[in-house]
Amino acid sequence: MWFRDSSASPPYKVAGKMPAHKSWRGKCYDAVAFPWTRASLDDLWHSHSKDVVDPSYWHTLISDFEDAVILVGKNSARMIHTRDFTKAMICLEIPEAPAADHTVLSTDHVQATWVLNPGEEPDLYIVLAYARLIYICDAYTGKVVTHLRGHGGSITSLNTHPIYPQIFCSTSRDFTTRIYRLDREPKQKPKNPPWPPSRRPSMAGPAHGLDMTEGEGFPKKGGLGRCICVLVGGQAGGHNGDVLNAEFHPKLPLIVTCGTDRVIKIWYVPNALKLTGDRLLREDKPLFSSSRIHKARVHSVSWLPCDDASDDEILISYSAPAFMRRFTAGQNPETDPAENYMKAGTVCLWKWLARKRFFPYDHSKQDVLRGCPSDYQECSAFQFLSIYELSHATENLAPARMSLFRSPRHDPWFW
Repeated sequence: MWFRDSSASPPYKVAGKMPAHKSWRGKCYDAVAFPWTRASLDDLWHSHSKDVVDPSYWHTLISDFEDAVILVGKNSARMIHTRDFTKAMICLEIPEAPAADHTVLSTDHVQATWVLNPGEEPDLYIVLAYARLIYICDAYTGKVVTHLRGHGGSITSLNTHPIYPQIFCSTSRDFTTRIYRLDREPKQKPKNPPWPPSRRPSMAGPAHGLDMTEGEGFPKKGGLGRCICVLVGGQAGGHNGDVLNAEFHPKLPLIVTCGTDRVIKIWYVPNALKLTGDRLLREDKPLFSSSRIHKARVHSVSWLPCDDASDDEILISYSAPAFMRRFTAGQNPETDPAENYMKAGTVCLWKWLARKRFFPYDHSKQDVLRGCPSDYQECSAFQFLSIYELSHATENLAPARMSLFRSPRHDPWFW
């Protein structure tokens, strides 16, 4: 566990223990707690939520789910209540097996997040992802109401926007990150631009960051969720490996991603609420990209709370152990055998130094942000604040999962 004052007592206490339910079999990979409280209504939708959401309904919703936790397994999930044991457990089952042509790795498992469909009485949903599909489930019944497709590889993470809870993103082993809006129906017909010299719309498909030739979701009418933006991989500045994690900035129109190519990227994402057209937004040039922060694949990256007056952004990232080679003095690297060893995974606390350049105090007036090649290929606009080696974490194929807790009432802590 890591936080600012390592000599102080841990900033938590054990409230109780729950026995595992008899229906649960196998390993629990993650636990996703209900993210909102009664006070969250002051921050959601930039403080305009009280004009839209019925406060009494919001308090009822919080009472029903404030102690809810999603336990994630290999190919299923369970929603349990940690304080009120009289509430029934909800079983969240994946309704179909992965396609025969899709290989599920031993480290792949269900991903989960919470989302809200806005309205006077906002609807609460649980989003699950397994293999290449996304399933939107009713939080009260656990039934799947919509499934979405679009990724060409296994989905590795899900993340909900901290201000607009109807917006969420998914990362995948197809090198891309896709951003969705829950309050729009799935697109059933492609609307792609033409590729010269042809004048007809391109039918190249998601591999090229375009719409699918088939429908995006099921059911075809009345479904929930539409992909509005794709952060394309492999192009001028996209990821060249599996994308493992992403997180929205709490205040600015930014999203940070990381992956197996050892690279951390910060992307500009326009206000998703203004993306109302049928065209899919595609972005392949981030505002920041660096492979010099970690020496191995980066499993997670998160924004840390920062003073509004600060010109810098502070992030914390975690990488798996690195497979290294060592040559002794006098050895020829081309012919002599090397000694192989594992270098421990690292937790890095670092600053992004270019925020003021892209987001001056009047940044709301800017509609288009585009960096130069030194930004989206290999950027040096960062500064290390602290580097901590996890000497006990030497498992390379399935490293330990790390979590970050943030609260305005005390320092963030990492465990």
